[in-house]
Amino acid sequence: MVMKKLFYSLAALALICSCTQEPVTPEETPADDQPVSSELVTYTFHATADDVKATISDAGAFAWSANDAVAVWNETAGEFVTFTTTGDGNFSASAVSGAVFTTAYYPASIAVAGDPAKVNLAASYTQAEATGGKFFAMTATANGDQLDFTHIASLLKITINDVPASATQLTLSSDATLCGQFTVGTDASSNKIITAGSTASSVSVALSNSAKTDLAFYFPVPTGTYNYTITLGDGTTTMLTQGTSAAKTFNRASFHGLKALTVSYTDKVIIGRYSDGGTTYDWSDAHLISFTPVDNFSGWNKATIGVPDYYVDFKLYNPSGNVYTGKNYGNDDTRSIATTTMPIASDGAGSNIKIFTNKSALDVYYSPSENKLFALPAGEAFVVPVAEADPAVDEYAFIGWCDGNDWNSDYFLEGVSGSNDWRVVRVTTRGDSPHFSFQFRKNGAWSDCVGGIYDYHRSVNTLYYAKTTNRSDITLYPGSAGDYNVFLKTDLSAVFVLPATTAFSVPTKKEQEDLVSILSVIGGINGTNWDTAFPLEFAAADNHDWYALKNATKISGWGAMVFKLYNGSWGKGVNIGWPSSLDGSIGAMNTIYPLYLRDGDGDIPNIQLGTDGGSVDIYIKADLSQIFTLSHGAAFAVPGA
Repeated sequence: MVMKKLFYSLAALALICSCTQEPVTPEETPADDQPVSSELVTYTFHATADDVKATISDAGAFAWSANDAVAVWNETAGEFVTFTTTGDGNFSASAVSGAVFTTAYYPASIAVAGDPAKVNLAASYTQAEATGGKFFAMTATANGDQLDFTHIASLLKITINDVPASATQLTLSSDATLCGQFTVGTDASSNKIITAGSTASSVSVALSNSAKTDLAFYFPVPTGTYNYTITLGDGTTTMLTQGTSAAKTFNRASFHGLKALTVSYTDKVIIGRYSDGGTTYDWSDAHLISFTPVDNFSGWNKATIGVPDYYVDFKLYNPSGNVYTGKNYGNDDTRSIATTTMPIASDGAGSNIKIFTNKSALDVYYSPSENKLFALPAGEAFVVPVAEADPAVDEYAFIGWCDGNDWNSDYFLEGVSGSNDWRVVRVTTRGDSPHFSFQFRKNGAWSDCVGGIYDYHRSVNTLYYAKTTNRSDITLYPGSAGDYNVFLKTDLSAVFVLPATTAFSVPTKKEQEDLVSILSVIGGINGTNWDTAFPLEFAAADNHDWYALKNATKISGWGAMVFKLYNGSWGKGVNIGWPSSLDGSIGAMNTIYPLYLRDGDGDIPNIQLGTDGGSVDIYIKADLSQIFTLSHGAAFAVPGA
């Protein structure tokens, strides 16, 4: 039953209702042996509105809507009868013929069954009820066929902007009684009223919204002077709380419309070095940016900050308490915390929060209940990370030869949405060449870098090994110039590259598959004698970490198979042989030996492998670090495993 407000003014509302009994058609007198039945007839009330009866600012005049109802006490039957309207002001109901009607209430829901001297204000409402404006509690006393309605309570309007979709409840609590049964009494002017009791109580509204929205709530409240508090939450986290600074007086027929409240977290804001609206701010400027709940809230709040020149440096700040809060580990090393959560100090202390990024703006997310924080590029879909930041990888930056970079500028890594195992940086190839070369260096130091395990031309969408010692540059030939995303694993073990327009996905194709396609065998093996490079394909073994060169033989009269692996030139690329410690040694069968990779150097010792006189299967580890042999056709098994 919804009452529509037609307009807002300083006008009051009163209703004049008339009650008429429709004529009844006489029936035949029943026979003596027949029971006498109670005859139901239709009663009709006609309601009209008077222009000025009381002062109710902002409430205004109204018109009846279909299914609006009033409850009228039937003195004869000792019960309330509910009268409804189709919206034209005519209210109808059926009752036993001869009913005597006395006290009436609007809306019908406030009437207390069996007691015309009391009304009931609900302890909870649906969102539709609370936002519909249908809470002008009124009463009337029948005078013949007239019902003159008068207000017996006050009305409180609460407007809240940006109510999150995840908000589930609004609560109005007080140090006085706001709900339950009230006795209808009179004031000094003989006006009928209900008065708040001295026992604290609260009224709640169940919320359900699919998106962030602005809402206005209407609460009927009893007369009196008392404090109240408004609380918005999701059952776990308080999103908004606002209380009176002093007790407020609520008079009969008065309307209290509060200034609109906006959901935001003013207890924590961002202060530090960042930009806003094109202006760069520093700590001394005390420029503050507030958090607001994200639409799917769940306890997270967002503040968008601009990045002046590759980094921001900030803390959370409570202006009222002058308390700063940072990350809870004790150093100020630069970190990239995008898509990883950072624990925040709970004691109001902590180190500065630094984020290095190539983005122009970041969305910073903060959870007050979990004391955690993370950041995403501004505008990126909100996803709560599942792991915390890895400080090791977040100290590394891309350095190399590409557009705008000639091995002299650090391009900072960012997190990868949907993955806590990778970091990413976007680079552009130079205009005169589609390839680029790079490494990753820690805190700007060349002494601590991550590179490739050897040097050769790599391609996109392939997973490559990385290492921190004796590393080489990683050179990529993507096939065409443009923008590319370079990914580094958080444990510093792997690298891959994708076109910037390609969705993130770790490649299934691995480095050895690229390398095998360019390696050849040269030396004293399978009839060749160093003058011919014999291209052989390495077939994947049962264990994908190893590749096999099947059915290899030594040259007749030689004591061992003597060879190297290389990619077509002694002067560049990949050349694989024995480490110097094995120079001149002959490896026994079914024994693992190390390999040595040298970029552009053909002078490394030859690999020498013994045989049992027949052909053998040579197994090389996928990362090209180890080698062993088995008799040809023997079941694959790693020695010592």
